Amino acid sequence: TQAIQFMDACHAEGKPFCMQVALPRPHQCYTPDHRFWDMYPEDLPLPETIHHDASHRPPHFRQQVEWFRNYQGLIEPKGFEHVARRVWRGYLACITQVDHSLGLLLDHLKKRGLDKNTIVIYGSDHGAYSGTHGIPEKAPGICSEAVCRVPFIWRVPDVTKTGHVCR
Repeated sequence: TQAIQFMDACHAEGKPFCMQVALPRPHQCYTPDHRFWDMYPEDLPLPETIHHDASHRPPHFRQQVEWFRNYQGLIEPKGFEHVARRVWRGYLACITQVDHSLGLLLDHLKKRGLDKNTIVIYGSDHGAYSGTHGIPEKAPGICSEAVCRVPFIWRVPDVTKTGHVCR
């Protein structure tokens, strides 16, 4: 809302603008708005990698797997798969909420006719595990594609081509 108000104020005054919109999600703790939480079923399938064997992993990774499997915190019902499913559901719902928010901003640019001369850069600081590989979150020294491969998307009118992937 604040970003849209800022764009509108600049547009009304005929001024160019530069802004950064920092979206805190998805990040622990996963607390999306209920409308996004409700988009995912309670019996959501767990990630395929959640039960992968961690015996070949470093000790600190195996320690995280063990901690997550035995977690007895506040989440009800108790049990690894219940907790893992709740974490996974919250993570996906947070991603959906971010997608929705970004869509609102892009739609507003288009509605105001600003999409033709506004550069949009979308990025993330890191990925997360959120139950994949049997651990709830990244930790020091624990990295993989899930943590290191993050979105970095540019839209530059009349320069970037829709769907182009640069490796």
